[in-house]
Amino acid sequence: MEELRKQYSLAGLDESAVNPDPFTQFTHWFKEAQREITDSWFEVNAMALATADKHGTVSNRIVLLKGVDEIGFRFFTNYESEKAQQIEANPNASLLFFWPQMERQIRISGTVHKTSFELSKKYFESRPVKSRISAVASPQSKPVANRGELEDAVAQVEESIGGLQLDESKLHCPDYWGGYHVAPKEFEFWQGRENRLHDRLQYYLNDPSVDENGWAIRRLGP
Repeated sequence: MEELRKQYSLAGLDESAVNPDPFTQFTHWFKEAQREITDSWFEVNAMALATADKHGTVSNRIVLLKGVDEIGFRFFTNYESEKAQQIEANPNASLLFFWPQMERQIRISGTVHKTSFELSKKYFESRPVKSRISAVASPQSKPVANRGELEDAVAQVEESIGGLQLDESKLHCPDYWGGYHVAPKEFEFWQGRENRLHDRLQYYLNDPSVDENGWAIRRLGP
């Protein structure tokens, strides 16, 4: 592994070229990634979510970004999962987007809050029916004996809503499933550069009386 090397040379990142609002800058990079990354297997909205329990033990996993608004970055999960239990004990979390095709990554640190049930219900009902059934049936993060146990749980949910003639109107968003917002306190936009002299621009919350949007920008050493 020590011999593995890659030279980054696609672009640079300068303070004069970024938007003063990090949400706007994120949207710009995200839309650019959607246009430029054409690999069918790659999910541009995939992000690593790092959480920690009350003892500081960290866990990390990939989840999918499902929206960005003035509150923060939104994803959905089972409220009884390991990540949800960690968020309940310690609401601090970090997100990481990595787009290797563009030699870019974005780190976002902040606090996590549940979305409204109405928002969770709206998204739940927009999902494919089989995905909704899996969400209802899965005891996420809990031990299961084998694959068959999961398939049996799915079959039970299917039977409860009509069997072969699935009645979607009977498939409701469960109380134990829903969304979270990550409300950012820091953003870092990273652009790979030659010879590991990468560009790193950090947005951090500043005194709103000094900066009208509350955010300041500084460059970090690579």
